[in-house]
Amino acid sequence: MASNVTHQLTVAIGAALSGSFSSVISGSSAQIRGVGTVIKDLEKQSILSGAAINNLKNQYNSLLGSLNNQQAILQKRAAYRSQIIDIVALGASLAAPINSAMKFESVMADVNKVVDFSTIDGLQKMGDSLKELSRVIPLSVEGLAQIAAAGGQLGVAEKDLISFTKNVAKMSTAFDMLPDEAGKSMATLSNVFNIPITSLTQLGDAINHISNNSAASARAVIPALARMGGAARQFGLTAEKASALVGTLIAMGKAPEEAGTSAAAILQRLQLADKLGTRAEKAFRRIGLSAKTFSSIIAKDAQGALLKFFDMLSKVEGQNRASVLVDIFVKNYSSTVATLVGSLDKYKQQLQLISDPKNYATSMEKEFLTRSATTENSIQILKNAFSEFSITLGNSLLPTISALAQSIGSVMQGLTGWISKNPELTRTITHLIGGLVGMKLATFTLGYAATFLFGGLNRLVIIFKGLRLGLALAGTAFRSFFKVGPLAFIGIACAVYENWETVKNFLMNKA
Repeated sequence: MASNVTHQLTVAIGAALSGSFSSVISGSSAQIRGVGTVIKDLEKQSILSGAAINNLKNQYNSLLGSLNNQQAILQKRAAYRSQIIDIVALGASLAAPINSAMKFESVMADVNKVVDFSTIDGLQKMGDSLKELSRVIPLSVEGLAQIAAAGGQLGVAEKDLISFTKNVAKMSTAFDMLPDEAGKSMATLSNVFNIPITSLTQLGDAINHISNNSAASARAVIPALARMGGAARQFGLTAEKASALVGTLIAMGKAPEEAGTSAAAILQRLQLADKLGTRAEKAFRRIGLSAKTFSSIIAKDAQGALLKFFDMLSKVEGQNRASVLVDIFVKNYSSTVATLVGSLDKYKQQLQLISDPKNYATSMEKEFLTRSATTENSIQILKNAFSEFSITLGNSLLPTISALAQSIGSVMQGLTGWISKNPELTRTITHLIGGLVGMKLATFTLGYAATFLFGGLNRLVIIFKGLRLGLALAGTAFRSFFKVGPLAFIGIACAVYENWETVKNFLMNKA
């Protein structure tokens, strides 16, 4: 009988000690309840005194209470985190459409500044039309508005603005240009060459055709053409033929700005051939022309006169050609003309490309469709859909925000007057309010941080209580040594040994 009791006490104490360590490590209420069951078994065996059992029960209940407190701290931490996430998410969900609407409102204000709308709702209708365009053109609605603003600034009529914006937006996409850059350039070309908005597509087709068949990109040709447009029209060249001229210069390595400026200067000097002076007149005669005759040829056929001049100049060799160029075009532009004459075949090829509109019709549209079909542009169309939704939602909130801002502004103006009359009282109130606001903010912020501090401290308490329970069980075993023999200590030692690495790792980790 004594042997059986000894065995029961050994197993019970070993299990209790092992369970107490495991519960400390895992924080599991199920395991700690298992320790409680072992203590109840010890009580039923009537081996330990009532005082010893009560001591074990008290320590067990204290440990269980600390574990429950730890769980409460973790729940409070989760609640704080949830509140923070909810507040941030709410702020973001409201801020996004409001910001989109405000951004669109600002860019439409730029349109309103330069367009004299004939009706009260003209601006709103313009905005709606731009949003509709954004559904099929892979440019942001803000980019489309920038094009419309550029057109309005350069005099495009209200009735033509949407058509202008659509054409230029397609050019921007096809030619990989920034929207406002394309808008300003094409509006300038429309004005300078007196091209109707409906005919801009034909010019775009011509430029794209030149770009596809030479080393001159459309993105480079357009600003160069805009730079030399006035001189080209004055000389008598169409926009398409002027494109061939600057396209050749760009293909020969000239930067767009240099190509446009040089082309303009060359045309201006040739048009003033009979007014350039004696040296220029002699230079013209050296290539077989008179300056006065050449001016009359320009008046009849500008493009023909230009080609005739370059052809005759190409027949002059070496130093004589250089001398003629300097006398007519001075040093600044003589090298550019020399480049053209040396690449005269390329210039003629460019002219041949745009000689018949049928050869390049719909060229830009095809380029636009090709670029629009890319994944990047498809994603931009999707972004535009979200943007339109966000703007529409934000627009419904803007009147409320505006009214609220005005009300607050009125209140603030009144407060400003009162503050200026009561500086000392204002200082006292400010300090008080600042303290209260700071306290509120600190309470919320520190509440979350405190869960880590108190959680860590509570974990230390759990460790202490768990180890204390284990030592109490060990002490009970020690006092019962002569009754239960060394087997109890073997069970205790095994429990400590088996859990020691886990205990050590736990003690090294942060709470």
